Amino acid sequence: MLERNEAMRQAKAMRDYLVNSGYTPEEIEDYLNERAANQKQNMQKGVIGMFFAKSEFQVMPRAF
Repeated sequence: MLERNEAMRQAKAMRDYLVNSGYTPEEIEDYLNERAANQKQNMQKGVIGMFFAKSEFQVMPRAF
């Protein structure tokens, strides 16, 4: 719980810094949403690639 609170304080400090640097809150939210969507897409590609890859290493999908 302490780590979560520290991370929340750091995120708020970073957001405040970006707002003071001239970015609007909407620009920050758009960037964060775009970044989250990109990470989700990359994770899906990775998982699908593990299950459908034609490779000699067939242990990973069974272990996953």
